[in-house]
Amino acid sequence: MATMGGSIYEGKTLLGGIPHVAFSNPIGTKFSKPQSIKYDASIKSKFDWLWSLTWHEGTGYGGMYSRKENEAGDNETTIKLVKTTNGVDYEMVADLGIEGNPNESTIRFLPNGDMLMLIRREKGNKKAYLGKSSPPYTDWNFRESPYFIGGPDFVAIGGGQYIGGGRINREYTGLVSFDKNGDFKEVLKLPSNSDSSYPGFVFENDTLYMSYYSSHETEKTSIYFAEIPLIELR
Repeated sequence: MATMGGSIYEGKTLLGGIPHVAFSNPIGTKFSKPQSIKYDASIKSKFDWLWSLTWHEGTGYGGMYSRKENEAGDNETTIKLVKTTNGVDYEMVADLGIEGNPNESTIRFLPNGDMLMLIRREKGNKKAYLGKSSPPYTDWNFRESPYFIGGPDFVAIGGGQYIGGGRINREYTGLVSFDKNGDFKEVLKLPSNSDSSYPGFVFENDTLYMSYYSSHETEKTSIYFAEIPLIELR
């Protein structure tokens, strides 16, 4: 399954957006035609984006952010936790009520079923939030990280620890370690510049495998692959 944004244009004018999904064959070589997701009109806005989806016990959960103009003509965003069982039909679980223009987010689950959510923020002090909630995921506690994290992703590395990454303070792609309660610490700066981020992670055999993009070597962006031993992340 692939999730993607869907933009509605009239000429060169952006009128709105609605998330889309597509589904592949078992080996991921052919995908269905992208289709817009379905969700209740009460949570629909002019511009919505389901950033990513994480599946847990047959249900997919994601942070869907919505954008609208305020009275001053500036864009403001809000974020809601939504869920699905088929990838197409969604319902709201909770309005997260976060200030600071939240948008991109990634969800992971603790062994006891609790949910962690790392969320990018664009206004105020712009520092990313780490949210934690127990089933049914309607009540949330948020902790502020020390960093702006653009394109956030994170993965469990054992012992209750996580490695997260993204564009750190809008300057470069880096990695941070933390536990379920926060306690953030920057552990590695990747070769990169300000135009970089959007990592993807696989952790296996005490090694973190990471993809990300950057434009630090040429004027055009390139995709990079890093293999990082766990000892480098302590």
